[in-house]
Amino acid sequence: HKYIDMLEEEGGDPKKFMIHHACQWISSPDVLRSVMERGCYLSFDAFNEGQNYLLFAGAGVGPQNRLRCETIKKFCDEGYVKHLLPSNECGMKMHYKRYGGQGYTALQEYWIPIMKEAYGVTQEDINTMFVENPKELLSYKE
Repeated sequence: HKYIDMLEEEGGDPKKFMIHHACQWISSPDVLRSVMERGCYLSFDAFNEGQNYLLFAGAGVGPQNRLRCETIKKFCDEGYVKHLLPSNECGMKMHYKRYGGQGYTALQEYWIPIMKEAYGVTQEDINTMFVENPKELLSYKE
C-alpha cells in the first residue's frame, strides 16, 4: 500500500498501476483484495517458472502454479476479474522452448486451457484478463 500511497500523492491513478509478482502474497488473499479494491491490477506472473524440472520429474503442475490458478479462479468468482493480469516468465534460457521450457506462448498453449478445464475459469473471464484488462491498463487519454 505504500507504493499506491506514493502514486496517489504524486497525482497518479491506481487504475493505471500494476503490482508485479503479486503471487508472492498469494497466501495473504486479504492483502491482495485490499490492493484491488484501491483500483490496482495484480500481475500473477511466473507461470513458466520452474515447470521444466517439475514436468520432467513427473510431478505435473507445481504447487505454486496450482495456487495461482486457484487464486485467479477465486478472485474471478468474487468479482475481481477486472484487476487480474496473468502472465508467464520467459526471462531465463531454461524458459525458452528451444531449451525445453514452455516459451512465450505458455499461457495460450498450456495455462489458459488448464484454467478453463481444471479450474472452471470462464471464457468471458479469460477475455477480460487477457484482452480487456491490458487494453484498459495500457490505454491513455490525451
